[in-house]
Amino acid sequence: MVLRSGAKVGPAGGWDKAGAAAGVGAVAVLLTFVVWAGTREGYSHVDDSISQLGARGTSGRWWFFAVNVAGALLIVVFAYGTHRRLPVGLATGVFLGAVAFGASLVGIFPCSGECLPRTRDAHSAAAVFTAVMIVGFLLAAAWGLRRNGPRSLRYVTFACAGTNFVLGIAFLVWDAEKGGFGLLERLFWASAYLWVLAASWAIIRATRRRKPPAFDPTVLQRKLLRSPSAWTHSAYALFSIVHADQAKRWIATAVDPVSKFVLPDDGHPAYGSATLALTCAGLRALGVDYRGDDAFGQGMRARAAALGDVGESDPGQWQKHWRGDDTHLLVWIEAKDVQTLKHLLRAAAGFAGSSGLSLIGIDYASSRLNKALKPEDHRGFRDGISQPWVLLNNDEKASDKRMGGGTVDPFGRWRPIAVGEFVLGERDESNDVARVPEPTQIFEHGSFLVLRKLAQDLVGMGSFVHAESQRLGVLDLEEQLLGRRHNGDLLDGSTENTFTFGNDPEGLACPLGAHIRRANPRDALGFGMKLSTRHRIIRRGNTYTNDPNALPPWKDGLMFLAVNARIEDQFEFIQRLWLNDGDRQRLGATRDFVAGSSQATSTTVIHTAGGPLITSPIPVFVRTMGGEYFFAPSMSGLRALANW
Repeated sequence: MVLRSGAKVGPAGGWDKAGAAAGVGAVAVLLTFVVWAGTREGYSHVDDSISQLGARGTSGRWWFFAVNVAGALLIVVFAYGTHRRLPVGLATGVFLGAVAFGASLVGIFPCSGECLPRTRDAHSAAAVFTAVMIVGFLLAAAWGLRRNGPRSLRYVTFACAGTNFVLGIAFLVWDAEKGGFGLLERLFWASAYLWVLAASWAIIRATRRRKPPAFDPTVLQRKLLRSPSAWTHSAYALFSIVHADQAKRWIATAVDPVSKFVLPDDGHPAYGSATLALTCAGLRALGVDYRGDDAFGQGMRARAAALGDVGESDPGQWQKHWRGDDTHLLVWIEAKDVQTLKHLLRAAAGFAGSSGLSLIGIDYASSRLNKALKPEDHRGFRDGISQPWVLLNNDEKASDKRMGGGTVDPFGRWRPIAVGEFVLGERDESNDVARVPEPTQIFEHGSFLVLRKLAQDLVGMGSFVHAESQRLGVLDLEEQLLGRRHNGDLLDGSTENTFTFGNDPEGLACPLGAHIRRANPRDALGFGMKLSTRHRIIRRGNTYTNDPNALPPWKDGLMFLAVNARIEDQFEFIQRLWLNDGDRQRLGATRDFVAGSSQATSTTVIHTAGGPLITSPIPVFVRTMGGEYFFAPSMSGLRALANW
């Protein structure tokens, strides 16, 4: 069995640079000696062995000794660098060490006479041993790299291993009297050292930061990954599919680039857009046989207990247009002003009226803007900060302000999050492409949407914060519970968004139970950001005010919308294990102050230099009024659905 090496990922260290340089140096030393010493009169590069350049009594005797000893030392350093950085296996390093040992013996014991493998002396035995070890390290490297490692290095390794295996056998049985032994020997060494050069280059490449490929967002429906900040007004229209064939024709018309449903009257798409998404029941109503028994297949109401939607948030208490089994289609509209929003909404309703669709209900929302025209929530906190940074094919650069929404790579630098975390059929943070549900022509390049209507008891929340602030003597209690100042700055006054929590394990700078720390722990869970990066979501919600269908104190709230590729592992994971349960933040069975479950009250802890402060039991300030899981196909997916 071949033991794996570390295959370390990250910036170049001293041993990495030394290993790569040693590999190149070993090749250069031997090549220089062979070319220089081979110019002597009577020597044939085709028929004579390299060892004859350093045979007893020749002028190159001590040079040959120095070259072999120097080459042996360089190979040892190269072997360590290779084992440290590339997944070639420990056996490869052992064989390379044996090659270095054999090369030393070849230099210490010079040959005499013809210097051929069949000669029975110490030099020939050392040469045969070295040749066998060379074949051994190449075969071991080919085995170690068969599944992992750079693809180009795998190809070079397989080619060199096969070539040297054949040449090694020929090397041992060759009849030197027929001539050509020198050429055979040089081919053998050339094949081995070609791998050394390739591995040296692979070491350097393994220490270089790789920029993930950009993604073309035009294959998606608009505004899934990002939308213009000027689109401050939203509408969420729910429809039921009454006649499947007519509904498919309506979808075909909706994705037509000249359709008035997609574009406002003036034909300028920058003023707003409509996005179509379907529930699992909606896909089935159109004839798509989705058989998954996952969160999307079950629907949000079936997942209520896990999400903490109990008591007043129980689905049986949701608003009427969210309680039915006939919710099939969502038309999610964003626009720059009320006039454009109404236009798109009239277009959607107008098409639906004669296209096999029945309107169930509409919810409205709009961004609250502060004096600087930046979005804020109902409590006056700056909103929309730290959205995931996804590399698209436009103007993202390393200095982009969005990089704080990315993740830190092993090099300690910020990079974008893989688009596969939000779009099906693309490479994700595990460097893999997850299976796309059937039929792939509909689901590929689509995204799952989580839509929840969350009412907030703003008066009760304010009264609680005021009373607890006086009791605990903490003037900025609400900011401590959120983890930011009202203007969006960190609690320590920093305005930099590329912060991490790894250097604040006790929660003195940002409390362990703060909302921003629970919703996105960054590196607080250990192992860099690997334990949190795969649970990111793109938040695309908006606030609403004075809902005519709600009673006090639940008339204001948030239309929460999340974009993700795996509902259970992203939105539900965050809700169940980070917001509803504080175990992973070392907080015990506590819930998040802002977005935790609607279950029994619990306390939370504010960590200070003087010791922990424990709040009184926190009442329920957030109530779920409705919600559902939707799937937003890509543009090609919508066309495939229209023709299904």
